[in-house]
Amino acid sequence: MIQPLFDQKAFLSFLNEAQKSSFTSKPTNQAYSPPNSKQYEYDQDPFRYWSIYFGSLYFSGQDIVFLKNDPIWTMNYYGGITSDITDIKEITKIYQVLNEAIFLENQTQSLRGPAQMTKGSYLYSNQFNGSIALFTGAENIKCMCTGIEVFSLTYQGGFLK
Repeated sequence: MIQPLFDQKAFLSFLNEAQKSSFTSKPTNQAYSPPNSKQYEYDQDPFRYWSIYFGSLYFSGQDIVFLKNDPIWTMNYYGGITSDITDIKEITKIYQVLNEAIFLENQTQSLRGPAQMTKGSYLYSNQFNGSIALFTGAENIKCMCTGIEVFSLTYQGGFLK
């Protein structure tokens, strides 16, 4: 296992704040941005967080944390709306559930959301495997009234060497 050369508790706290910030801010304007991408940055010395993703109903992205100018940690993810829902109000509710789950602070993994959370008629679940150093995971949102999965996402990552 890769052991970081910095305070892991400070790193987890930074990562949690950076992820929350990216969900509440507008994308940053970069000198170079790949077409149709959304990018977010968050700086708190000595760390810098950079996130980029493509898509909306189904999307793919990557988060990277730098220590000074060296990339030290990454997470890749892919997923989105899995049902035939086309009503924008219903899609908005699903993404609100996802955002609320991510906003719940979890200092033991601090990557996505809690193991389980209920919001209205939706059940959010997060299956996290590993540690912040090396991990995989999957998020799902299910409509409890129909039993149908409406959102699914897989993620993986860890410390870079």
